Amino acid sequence: MRLADTIGREASTTGVDHGRYACRTCGIPLERDLDRCPECGHATIAPIEDVIDPTFSD
Repeated sequence: MRLADTIGREASTTGVDHGRYACRTCGIPLERDLDRCPECGHATIAPIEDVIDPTFSD
């Protein structure tokens, strides 16, 4: 688990919010808020908390 912990700390210090946004149309997670989704081309990017159904369970 040391490698995973190290990678997690490094990712948190880079200032990039990985997976903080998602496309409402296709659901692809994105690193940042873009004008258009690179996957489907729609302009439906939103914070990931607004895209994921809070009642979802795995």
